[in-house]
Amino acid sequence: MLADDGSGTTSDACTALINAAAVSGKIALVDRSANCTDLVKAQNVQAAGAAGILIADNAASVTPPTLRGTDGTLTLTAGGCGRRTGTRSAPSSARAST
Repeated sequence: MLADDGSGTTSDACTALINAAAVSGKIALVDRSANCTDLVKAQNVQAAGAAGILIADNAASVTPPTLRGTDGTLTLTAGGCGRRTGTRSAPSSARAST
């Protein structure tokens, strides 16, 4: 489920998610951005009740992004994927063109 924080790049999860009910119990797909850290994204996604987070790279690359940050209160599963995989994973109606 594509995360939506309703602000700026809405799928980067840099603020509290406005679609918490939709991501609750699911893996939230989040776009990587320079607007906040991976840790902030994970904290916001967990606060929304998601079971996990998949961060899609914001640059074309052949390797998934390296996720950074630690927080002992995080319990969700975290992972990363390349931009192409992330783009294909979200419904086209839900993702802004890049």
